[in-house]
Amino acid sequence: MEGNDAPPDSSLPCDDFLQFTKLLAVWRKEDDRVRHQLNTLLPTASFQAKLDFKKTCDTFLQQMLANHDKRNRSIKYCLAKAAGRLDELKHAEDNAANEDRHRLVRSVRKQQLLVCPNRIALHHRS
Repeated sequence: MEGNDAPPDSSLPCDDFLQFTKLLAVWRKEDDRVRHQLNTLLPTASFQAKLDFKKTCDTFLQQMLANHDKRNRSIKYCLAKAAGRLDELKHAEDNAANEDRHRLVRSVRKQQLLVCPNRIALHHRS
Protein backbone atom coordinates (compact mmCIF):
# COMPACT_ATOMS: atom_id res chain seq x y z
CA MET A 1 0.00 0.00 0.00
CA GLU A 2 1.07 3.55 -0.48
CA GLY A 3 2.59 3.98 2.99
CA ASN A 4 -0.74 3.92 4.79
CA ASP A 5 -1.12 0.85 6.98
CA ALA A 6 -4.34 2.00 8.62
CA PRO A 7 -7.46 0.23 7.44
CA PRO A 8 -9.93 2.40 5.53
CA ASP A 9 -12.64 1.04 7.83
CA SER A 10 -12.01 -0.45 11.28
CA SER A 11 -14.75 -3.04 10.77
CA LEU A 12 -13.23 -4.62 7.64
CA PRO A 13 -13.49 -8.42 7.86
CA CYS A 14 -10.14 -9.06 6.14
CA ASP A 15 -9.64 -12.37 7.94
CA ASP A 16 -13.02 -13.70 6.80
CA PHE A 17 -12.98 -13.94 3.01
CA LEU A 18 -16.68 -14.78 2.71
CA GLN A 19 -17.73 -11.79 4.82
CA PHE A 20 -15.38 -9.51 2.91
CA THR A 21 -16.83 -10.58 -0.45
CA LYS A 22 -20.35 -10.01 0.92
CA LEU A 23 -19.33 -6.51 2.02
CA LEU A 24 -17.91 -5.79 -1.44
CA ALA A 25 -21.17 -6.99 -3.01
CA VAL A 26 -23.11 -4.52 -0.84
CA TRP A 27 -20.78 -1.70 -1.86
CA ARG A 28 -21.07 -2.64 -5.55
CA LYS A 29 -24.86 -2.45 -5.39
CA GLU A 30 -24.48 1.31 -5.10
CA ASP A 31 -22.82 1.30 -8.53
CA ASP A 32 -25.61 -0.85 -9.92
CA ARG A 33 -28.18 1.66 -8.71
CA VAL A 34 -26.64 4.78 -10.30
CA ARG A 35 -29.52 5.33 -12.72
CA HIS A 36 -32.07 5.00 -9.93
CA GLN A 37 -30.12 7.37 -7.69
CA LEU A 38 -29.86 9.98 -10.44
CA ASN A 39 -33.56 9.70 -11.20
CA THR A 40 -34.27 10.25 -7.52
CA LEU A 41 -31.92 13.23 -7.23
CA LEU A 42 -32.91 14.97 -10.45
CA PRO A 43 -36.59 15.92 -10.52
CA THR A 44 -39.05 15.98 -13.37
CA ALA A 45 -39.48 19.05 -15.59
CA SER A 46 -42.05 20.67 -13.30
CA PHE A 47 -39.55 20.93 -10.42
CA GLN A 48 -36.44 21.88 -12.41
CA ALA A 49 -36.43 25.54 -11.40
CA LYS A 50 -36.04 24.63 -7.73
CA LEU A 51 -32.83 22.63 -8.13
CA ASP A 52 -29.19 23.43 -8.81
CA PHE A 53 -28.36 20.58 -11.21
CA LYS A 54 -24.63 21.28 -11.27
CA LYS A 55 -24.32 21.22 -7.50
CA THR A 56 -26.49 18.09 -7.20
CA CYS A 57 -24.50 16.24 -9.87
CA ASP A 58 -21.16 17.38 -8.42
CA THR A 59 -22.18 16.16 -4.97
CA PHE A 60 -23.36 12.85 -6.41
CA LEU A 61 -20.12 12.41 -8.38
CA GLN A 62 -17.93 13.22 -5.37
CA GLN A 63 -19.83 10.70 -3.23
CA MET A 64 -19.55 8.03 -5.92
CA LEU A 65 -15.80 8.64 -6.32
CA ALA A 66 -15.32 8.55 -2.54
CA ASN A 67 -17.14 5.20 -2.42
CA HIS A 68 -14.92 3.82 -5.20
CA ASP A 69 -11.81 5.06 -3.42
CA LYS A 70 -12.92 3.49 -0.13
CA ARG A 71 -13.63 0.18 -1.85
CA ASN A 72 -10.27 0.15 -3.65
CA ARG A 73 -8.35 1.06 -0.49
CA SER A 74 -10.21 -1.65 1.41
CA ILE A 75 -9.36 -4.27 -1.21
CA LYS A 76 -5.70 -3.25 -1.25
CA TYR A 77 -5.55 -3.20 2.54
CA CYS A 78 -7.04 -6.67 2.90
CA LEU A 79 -4.80 -8.04 0.15
CA ALA A 80 -1.75 -6.60 1.90
CA LYS A 81 -2.91 -8.09 5.19
CA ALA A 82 -3.47 -11.51 3.56
CA ALA A 83 -0.07 -11.32 1.86
CA GLY A 84 1.53 -10.54 5.23
CA ARG A 85 -0.22 -13.54 6.74
CA LEU A 86 1.06 -15.66 3.84
CA ASP A 87 4.63 -14.50 4.50
CA GLU A 88 4.23 -15.37 8.20
CA LEU A 89 2.98 -18.84 7.33
CA LYS A 90 5.83 -19.43 4.87
CA HIS A 91 8.36 -18.35 7.47
CA ALA A 92 6.75 -20.62 10.08
CA GLU A 93 6.76 -23.47 7.55
CA ASP A 94 10.48 -23.01 6.93
CA ASN A 95 11.19 -23.15 10.67
CA ALA A 96 8.69 -25.87 11.61
CA ALA A 97 9.42 -29.38 12.74
CA ASN A 98 8.34 -32.16 10.39
CA GLU A 99 5.12 -32.93 12.29
CA ASP A 100 3.95 -29.30 12.03
CA ARG A 101 5.11 -28.81 8.46
CA HIS A 102 2.14 -30.64 6.88
CA ARG A 103 -0.39 -28.45 8.69
CA LEU A 104 1.52 -25.30 7.74
CA VAL A 105 1.82 -26.36 4.10
CA ARG A 106 -1.97 -26.67 3.96
CA SER A 107 -2.35 -23.25 5.59
CA VAL A 108 0.09 -21.69 3.12
CA ARG A 109 -1.77 -23.17 0.15
CA LYS A 110 -5.11 -21.98 1.50
CA GLN A 111 -3.75 -18.46 2.01
CA GLN A 112 -2.21 -18.48 -1.48
CA LEU A 113 -5.63 -19.26 -2.93
CA LEU A 114 -6.95 -16.08 -1.32
CA VAL A 115 -4.07 -13.78 -2.20
CA CYS A 116 -2.86 -14.74 -5.68
CA PRO A 117 -6.10 -14.69 -7.73
CA ASN A 118 -7.23 -11.48 -6.03
CA ARG A 119 -3.95 -9.70 -6.76
CA ILE A 120 -4.21 -10.74 -10.41
CA ALA A 121 -7.80 -9.49 -10.62
CA LEU A 122 -6.87 -6.19 -8.96
CA HIS A 123 -3.94 -5.76 -11.35
CA HIS A 124 -6.19 -6.28 -14.39
CA ARG A 125 -8.71 -3.71 -13.06
CA SER A 126 -6.02 -1.03 -12.70
